[in-house]
Amino acid sequence: MSANSLDTLRFSSSQSDFCLLYCKQNMRDPNQRLVHLKLAFFAFIVATVGLALMVLGKYLSTQSMSGFISFLPISEVGGTLLVAGLVGIGLDLWIDGDRGVVIEKLVEKVMLRALAKLAPTLRDSVVQAFADNIDHLSVVATDEFLDRLARNALTLRLGDRTFAEDIYEDVRDMAIAATERWYDTKISMNLSPLPLEPQNEAPPAFVLTARYEYQVRPATINRRFTAVSNIREYRAIMEEPGDTSVWYINPASGFDGSTREAFELVQFSVNGEDRPIRRNLRASGQTYTANISKDVVDSLELVTISYTYRTILRQHGHMLHVDVEQPSKGLDVELEYGDCGIGEMRLIPFIASSKKVRNFEMPSTVPEKTVGIGFDGWVMPKSGVIAVWVLSTENSVPGLHFQRTKI
Repeated sequence: MSANSLDTLRFSSSQSDFCLLYCKQNMRDPNQRLVHLKLAFFAFIVATVGLALMVLGKYLSTQSMSGFISFLPISEVGGTLLVAGLVGIGLDLWIDGDRGVVIEKLVEKVMLRALAKLAPTLRDSVVQAFADNIDHLSVVATDEFLDRLARNALTLRLGDRTFAEDIYEDVRDMAIAATERWYDTKISMNLSPLPLEPQNEAPPAFVLTARYEYQVRPATINRRFTAVSNIREYRAIMEEPGDTSVWYINPASGFDGSTREAFELVQFSVNGEDRPIRRNLRASGQTYTANISKDVVDSLELVTISYTYRTILRQHGHMLHVDVEQPSKGLDVELEYGDCGIGEMRLIPFIASSKKVRNFEMPSTVPEKTVGIGFDGWVMPKSGVIAVWVLSTENSVPGLHFQRTKI
């Protein structure tokens, strides 16, 4: 369908009443109108002549005249002509009015029949125009209209209204709440043992160094990174959409979320240019703030943001959850864990999609120990990857091993 389909439809629908009225008022062609005018003029002449003859007859009756002219019925002929002319004019007007009603009904029937035949074509044109061009849909679109349209379309496609509505509303709410959209997100992580002094009674831990890199059109001038040891505060920040990333430092690890040893943002850059980092300390945790700059936000252009942070993990926690904070198109995660005393490591993707997740694991014949996943589709917030491990000292314990299943 061409881009002019909806314009043609709009003309037809908006001008239909005008066309019908025009046809009603202009059904007679010029020749018919000329004949009607001639007849009316002739009746007027006859009536005028009749009136003149009546006046003449009245005048002659007052004169003493003899001979042939005195026998002529001038007044009677004049009266007849006058009556004939007036009756002719009235009859013509009555017939013309009645004929107009008949023509009007005929035109209305013809137009309604034609529109009835065109209705399926017009309907298909509307649907096709909306499907082909978003600009056509935006003319009449409101949020409520688009929601109903999407629900109905998904219901027809899936055959289940409740299922379709729940899926649509869930995805819509997550997408609308997101402040940014990330592209080509790459997460590189490295685990290493945390050296502890002999007198330190903290449980064994790993140092996690993670580097994020992604492309985005920034929505905020500042980017914040917060570490807390209060689980309620952590959950409250997690539920708030915005520019803050949050980490929970479990007090059982022997570390407090307000210390650099527990969490530290060590680098932040925009398009490869490092930005200064400001640290704010409070009793319940700490916050790092990096400035992206107002010019970058106002440009509305894609930029590459990267940052690196360092935190600690309990070795006997056996799990690391990597969240995706914003809708991300494409995700690559890589984890190195050499010299950590880990016997087995798995990356488990929690991504709801029909697209396949690529899995990577370094062969056991090489000294490096690396696992990774790759995904090319959209990853929604609250999705991500979980890393789980079994320590080498635990491999001999019955039940502490992985069942290899296809992901």
